[in-house]
Amino acid sequence: RSEDIYVIRDGTFTHCTSLVLSSLPSTVIRIESQAFSFCESIVSMNLPQATEFIGARSFKSCYSLETMVCGAGLEYAEDGAFSDNPSLRMLIIPSKTYVKDDGVIYGDDNITVYAGTTSPLIYHCNKKGIPCVKLNENSAQILITRDRFEINDEIMDSEIGFIINSDEYLGFAPN
Repeated sequence: RSEDIYVIRDGTFTHCTSLVLSSLPSTVIRIESQAFSFCESIVSMNLPQATEFIGARSFKSCYSLETMVCGAGLEYAEDGAFSDNPSLRMLIIPSKTYVKDDGVIYGDDNITVYAGTTSPLIYHCNKKGIPCVKLNENSAQILITRDRFEINDEIMDSEIGFIINSDEYLGFAPN
């Protein structure tokens, strides 16, 4: 049962080139090293709010990966967690996430990182000249990962990327 999955072990889906997946069960707390490396068919990934740890090279060389949204519970991302993804355009990561070093996204030249001003990853991006968007950490908003919104669209819980303290919007949801 998917609701009983708490850990995705080292290399579980490595080289599953046909794996099409955009989210994980909400119970996943830990993604270990190389769990999804070389999964070439993953285009976007929304990590659960409960996910606290992403191991080294977990999403390395997912060549079609364009968007990675990390849940608010993410505390630690190891070296190369999102590296060598030439299609990666957007990484949204909580400010509190400790990144082992800037190698968490090495080789991703076209990426824009979205995180709060206190994020260590934002610091590294500024230092290396990687595009980043500093989100103000004074007010709470919800970032929605859907690209387009129409009037009266129903927004499902599964479409909410994570809650971050921000004054900037990537999307909006009608009341």
